[in-house]
Amino acid sequence: MNDEQTHERGLDEQHAGLSRLGRARLTITDDLEFDALPYSLFASRVVDERFPHTAALSWTTERSGIDEALPYALATSRGIHLNTVLLDLEAVLGSSCLAYVYLRQGMFFVRTAARELPVLADAETWLRSCFPLLQPTEDQRVPITFWSLGGHGAHASARTIAVPDWGDIEGNYPSGVREQLGALVTGFRPAAGGQLVLWHGVPGTGKTHALRAPAWEWRPWCGVHYVTVPEQFFGRSSYILEVLLPEDD
Repeated sequence: MNDEQTHERGLDEQHAGLSRLGRARLTITDDLEFDALPYSLFASRVVDERFPHTAALSWTTERSGIDEALPYALATSRGIHLNTVLLDLEAVLGSSCLAYVYLRQGMFFVRTAARELPVLADAETWLRSCFPLLQPTEDQRVPITFWSLGGHGAHASARTIAVPDWGDIEGNYPSGVREQLGALVTGFRPAAGGQLVLWHGVPGTGKTHALRAPAWEWRPWCGVHYVTVPEQFFGRSSYILEVLLPEDD
């Protein structure tokens, strides 16, 4: 083979390589879990149809199921504690928009994708109307988010619990403690940059029970989160950040 033939063969191989590259498609692989089917379809469509804008949000919701969104569902996976659904919201918003919804134990997670950036905000407004924020009730029940650490990082679940009025339980505490707690429960607002309140005492002195009273008194401005294993929370920086910096922030 002479130099000219060698050169031509090299060019043919380059053209063949470029042709194969042009036909190549980005593929997504994962272990198959049927609960993840709506998300797999969501991710595939975002890639295949080249949606340029995405957003992720989460909040506690009073809804326990996905019935409100079913008219727009392309795929669902429903169980006792977990519901997932892929939504096509074009008919609602008048523009192409997909939403993957993950609903588990009072926690609502959604990832949206759209061709136009403003549509993401419209999708959030619609989703919040379908899955309203969990609110305190008149019978003194407040939503609390419970955090634990699992194999895939921080895990959140939400429920409403009954909480006492401070006036009903203040008599359980010595006068010195009662005075300081009363000021904290009824007159406290954190500084603009946040504030840490450390309350310590031996087991059985009523710390956890008393903390329910601020949950009711502070309900206009405070969301309550309970970390179940504080040693893990303070021992792993990634766990702290997942709890303190949710995706919608």
